[in-house]
Amino acid sequence: MIWVAEWGGHLLEGQDVVYYNEAYFSFSGGQWSISQSHAGPWAIVPTPPPVIAKLPPGQLHSHLPRGHHCPPGLAKQGRC
Repeated sequence: MIWVAEWGGHLLEGQDVVYYNEAYFSFSGGQWSISQSHAGPWAIVPTPPPVIAKLPPGQLHSHLPRGHHCPPGLAKQGRC
């Protein structure tokens, strides 16, 4: 997981899944979903927490703030 201080949560490596406030959030089909596990099951969140709602949905890795920590695995793959 990558800690993103500006978001107040973690981004899972290689996935558009954010871990925030002891829950996982994913954006798909125009809606945010929540789960207690990164693998699901997922439930639609009509009103996600404000921190999650303001995130740019889709391709979250490309929207990481400058100066974020890039894990070695992603750096080797050229993904940060």
